[in-house]
Formats: sequence, structure tokens, C-alpha cells
Amino acid sequence: MSEHVGTQHHTITVDTPALLENLLVPMRAYDLPALGQMNVSMYLLFKAMKQDAKVALSGESADEVFGGYPWFYIPAALNGQTFPWTGAVMGRGEAALAWMSPDLLQSVRVTAHLDQQYRSAIAEVPTLAGENAQEARMREMFYLNLTRFLPILLDRKDRMSMATGFEVRIPFCDYRLMEYAWNIPWAMKNTDTIEKGILRRAFTSVLPDDVLYRKKSAYPVVQNPAYSAATRDWALHIFNDANAPVQPFLNSPVVRALVENNDPAQSEWGIVSLFDRIIQINEWLKEYHVTMLL
Repeated sequence: MSEHVGTQHHTITVDTPALLENLLVPMRAYDLPALGQMNVSMYLLFKAMKQDAKVALSGESADEVFGGYPWFYIPAALNGQTFPWTGAVMGRGEAALAWMSPDLLQSVRVTAHLDQQYRSAIAEVPTLAGENAQEARMREMFYLNLTRFLPILLDRKDRMSMATGFEVRIPFCDYRLMEYAWNIPWAMKNTDTIEKGILRRAFTSVLPDDVLYRKKSAYPVVQNPAYSAATRDWALHIFNDANAPVQPFLNSPVVRALVENNDPAQSEWGIVSLFDRIIQINEWLKEYHVTMLL
């Protein structure tokens, strides 16, 4: 790619010590618990990029506009009556909420709230006369992604870049492109039966085939078992502190089983992100002097 377009590429490595040292930076940039190491790694990426540049271009919204996510193709996601990314963000099924205390679950009613928000979003979707059931459902999927998922990513990008004083622009969010692509039929967007097929086809004469038809690679998450071990130890320290402000919101037996498990193989994304979540919620409650009543 570098040779083809004449660009200079750099490799930026974000390792466990830096992730741990900066784990609470996104929380302070949001003034709320954030997405853990997925935000930290972006913050560190922008911080490194700022050493050589003042402005960058980013690809946010291409997946939402042209259909790049797996849930545009997976039948279970297409047929599910909820936001298709919920499992990826929170975990799967009831176990995703098992770490919360019964009192907290009864008070906030997470599942009911998500269901209400989903139905409200679906009710907003503009319809197009003559569309068959599949095209109508794909229109709903695109609407959900553009109006509910994309804002999360844009907020994340803005906060992590501005936390370093670095400017990042998003050409795929040009309103003219989004308006034009909105009514492109799914069969055309899915050209060549590959994610973002119509976008890839548009760049046939611009990019080499090995780049043009490369399989989509999701934003990377930490793979180092040392990160899982370190955040587990941090969460265990919080769990063993009777005065930790997060204590009333935890389901003690469930959380204990997770944080006291010293198996190095315990690096599943959902578990690691739970450690991140417990750490951030506890520090947010403490640092911002938040009082919550169940």
C-alpha cells in the first residue's frame, strides 16, 4: 500500500504498561465511565500521532453508511429485536448482567430500558414505498447504526483526540455522501458479497486488489494476558475493600468467582472488559463524589 500510493507508514505499539497507566484518562475525558482499554488505546494512538502531525483523517461512519459490520450479515443479528451490537458491547444473554447486584438490576431495569430504546428507534425509521421485507429490515439496520451506534464512535473519537489536543476529521461523515448512500439498495451496497462492496468497487482503479478486497479487521482489543491479570488484580483489590463505593452495586458471589480466578487463560474479552468496568465505575464514584441510591 505504501509503495502503491507513495505514503509513509508508521508502526505504533500500545503495550500493557501504557494501557494500565492511562486506564482512567478516558473516564476523565468523558466525566463518566467509558469503554476501558478500547478508549485508552485510541487515546495513546492519537497521542503518538500528534508527534508527527497536527490533523488526521479517520474512517468512522464507512461501516454504518455502507454496511461493514458483521451484524449486517448474521441472521441472528438481523432477526433479533434489539440493537445488534448489544452483545458485543455488554456480553451475551443474562450472564452479561450477572455481575450487577439484584437490587441494582431491579432498580435500573437494564433489559427493559434497552427494549424501550430499541422500539423507540425503530418507530423513527423512515419507510420507502414498495420495499420488500428484506430491504425494509436493512433500512432499519442502517438507521439504527447511523443514529444510535455511530454517535458513540464519534463521541469516542472526539474525546480521545481532543484529550491530546489532536484534530481528527471524518470524510465519510460528509452529509452529502450520507444522504446519497441512504437510498442505495442493499443489493448494491453488498456488491461482490463482501462488506462495503460498493465502496470497494468504487476504488477499483485506485487501490491494489490485496488492499481493496482485504477482509475487514475490527478495532483491536488487548491480547496480552498480562493486561487481564493486572486488571483482575485491580478489581480484586476493589472487591476486597469494604468501603469501595462500587460494592453495593456488585453481585458478590459472581464477581468473587471472577476476580479470584487466577487462571492465566481467563482473558475472554467479556471478562476483561468487566474488570475495566468495575475499576472505572469505582473510581468515578470516588473521584467525582457521586452518591447513588437504589
